[in-house]
Amino acid sequence: MALSMAEPELSIVVAASHAAHTLAKCLDALGPQIAAVSTEVLVVASTDVEARLAHERLPGACVLQAAADALIPTLWGMGVSAARGRVLALTVATCVPDAQWVDAIVRAHTEYHTAVGGAIENAPVASLLDWAQYFVLYTPFMLPFEPGPMEVPGENGTYKRAALAEQMNWIRAHGFWASEINARLREEKRSLWGDPRLVVYHQPSASLRGFARQRLAYGRMAGCRRAARSTRYRRLRDMLRAPAVPLIHLARMVKRLARKRRHRTQFVLSLPVVIWFLLCWAAGEWLGLLSGAEV
Repeated sequence: MALSMAEPELSIVVAASHAAHTLAKCLDALGPQIAAVSTEVLVVASTDVEARLAHERLPGACVLQAAADALIPTLWGMGVSAARGRVLALTVATCVPDAQWVDAIVRAHTEYHTAVGGAIENAPVASLLDWAQYFVLYTPFMLPFEPGPMEVPGENGTYKRAALAEQMNWIRAHGFWASEINARLREEKRSLWGDPRLVVYHQPSASLRGFARQRLAYGRMAGCRRAARSTRYRRLRDMLRAPAVPLIHLARMVKRLARKRRHRTQFVLSLPVVIWFLLCWAAGEWLGLLSGAEV
């Protein structure tokens, strides 16, 4: 992957957080695709093992080193801040892009949309634990869906870099939290679009304990951000509503799966673990609301 000093057409930011076991598959899938498009790949690694692996599997990649305990949005923020491409594409080491992913991104951004998100499918071979993680994170982005307005997922999200210019200082300070960036873009009346041609495949990733801890941490940060913008009354109201949060998320999940008519057996079998992960998120959110400080 030879890059000149000229601005590349596409920058791909891969966040690798303790995911050396899947990073090689992710980079191997990208390698054949980037030759036809002016592309830079930025791998933001949380461990030395991942950094070395990135150099070995994709020698032309720019490898950035993050702290071992850094969350995925922090890794994305580092990559986005360093990227030079006209279009930014974000994913994680635990997602393997489809063979046509890069081409689909380029075609999607010939349109006026500021941000284009794609589909996230589960790996062909997955345990019930993997399915539980998939359902908790990615049911909104499961195929099939028609092109149209959609929340853009960080794990398969693409953005015109110029549209993020006003957000860059916040991204450098806080990381790239896709939900926050998407909300800011919507406030600016920007177009956020879903395109089913952009597909990545979620691979087996965290352990039961590891994913539960992740849900707790992410929920706490979400609660902290909400508390920082809320009055004391709204914080108290949200804390009282917190026990209902798992039920709300579960109801949405069931509704989406019923509409898409896929993976219902896997969902039923993995339901106890799904509920546990939702409870971890709710507990984290409650703690964040209680602390009232943005982290």
